[in-house]
Amino acid sequence: MKKAKEKTTLFRDLDTVDNVIKLYQSMKMNFCVKNSSYSTVIETDNAQIRFVTQTYSNAVFMAAQKIKADVNRSDLGKAIMAGTYSTVNYDSANGQPDGKWPHIVNIDISSAYATCLLNSKLISQATYDFLQKIPKTERLPAMGMLARNQVVINFENGEPTTHTRDVAPTAQIFFFVISEINKLMEKARQMAGDFYLFHWVDGIFLKYDIPVRQLSEIEALFLNNNYAVKYESVKDLEWKREDETVIITMIKNGESKRYAFKDRNYSKNFDTLMQQFITRNPFKLSAADLAGLERSGNFAEIDTWLEMEPEI
Repeated sequence: MKKAKEKTTLFRDLDTVDNVIKLYQSMKMNFCVKNSSYSTVIETDNAQIRFVTQTYSNAVFMAAQKIKADVNRSDLGKAIMAGTYSTVNYDSANGQPDGKWPHIVNIDISSAYATCLLNSKLISQATYDFLQKIPKTERLPAMGMLARNQVVINFENGEPTTHTRDVAPTAQIFFFVISEINKLMEKARQMAGDFYLFHWVDGIFLKYDIPVRQLSEIEALFLNNNYAVKYESVKDLEWKREDETVIITMIKNGESKRYAFKDRNYSKNFDTLMQQFITRNPFKLSAADLAGLERSGNFAEIDTWLEMEPEI
């Protein structure tokens, strides 16, 4: 009978991980390193050292297995796994200058990702109920395991030999859920108009003076799509811009929160500008040149032409 591997779990410290790898290399050992956002595993024929950023209860892994079993049984799940979905899960008001707001309206979807899986019939009611029984801090990791993404490096005699990426076949399920929630947030954004500030994953932040009618319509959007919502207390929101980065601080439910993200409006505005340029075609470019320009997104070339245009 083959002897079971000796297993050790430690909190991840990059220096310790690096030292273990260097030790194994100096000993000319055969081993494998599997690295992801939340863990690093160093494995030999006889031992496994798992470095983790956080430990979870067994319920997290049980929930993950239930979700995977359900989506693998689903015809829709199989179709989603064969596709590609956006992972964009935030946006912000276009051209919003720096500012401060003492009060903000914040609507959050309750159990957004789990509810999306249920609404899409990707998981059973029993799996959904099991998810609802575990703490919120463990619910997302359980669903996030759908999108496991590891870099795997194999070493022979202490030297790296192969370098591959191991992505879970269910990854697109998780990205589909992100995409579905973001689509809903984008609809809410359109309904909010000038009262929209930003949205982040499953929460939308609106100016406090939004009319009750508009707010009711946004709430109805979520409820009519079978998503429960809750209003969170947000005070002292401050919005600053540093180059292309938006930095937002606030007090949410009595706790300090900070968001920092690249302003997606830069690229969207440029895409709009490019389409307007191609439509007007002021330099009478050939269809082939326009098609090539649209495919390549040659920003420098477009900028040059735009600077020239007023002079022509």
